[in-house]
Amino acid sequence: FALGQNFVKRDLRADFAFTAFDGTDVLFKGKIDRVDILSGPSGDFVRIADYKTGTVPNPDKDRQLWIYLMMLTSPYYSKALRLPALTPASGCFYGLSKEDGTLDQKGVYLDRPEIRDALPDTALKSYSQAEFDQRMGTVRTEILDLAGRIRGGERPATPSRDCKSCPHFGSCSGLSLQP
Repeated sequence: FALGQNFVKRDLRADFAFTAFDGTDVLFKGKIDRVDILSGPSGDFVRIADYKTGTVPNPDKDRQLWIYLMMLTSPYYSKALRLPALTPASGCFYGLSKEDGTLDQKGVYLDRPEIRDALPDTALKSYSQAEFDQRMGTVRTEILDLAGRIRGGERPATPSRDCKSCPHFGSCSGLSLQP
């Protein structure tokens, strides 16, 4: 959010769980590079920033920012992380171009005046409240569907070096499942 605004900057490591349709949990571990919190007259808003060393993903297709926003706006996780109740405001990927050293940024924001006025990232894609809520719901459904397919053996495990800290390393690609 803009300089001079009341914001808290954090580097945050956290676990996050979705409860699946069958009552089991789908767990994520992650590190959010930057969390900005804007306190305003209509509430507290959260902005996520993720720094990339390679290609900057398309936030409309990539689920990472949306998962982080879901986590930080969940009442359970807000309380556990000692954060105020938060409304998602924005998520952005930043990457340094290897070719010419320019900063590449792609992101989304909730199109509300108090958010739009506080964001320095005017090139981000705007979403209405209904579109934002729909996208968060779609990502949640996709994750739960994927978890069900992994559990059912329809999707083979594809572990990577990024999964080594996971207690289920070798059984999936970073998505750990617990009954």
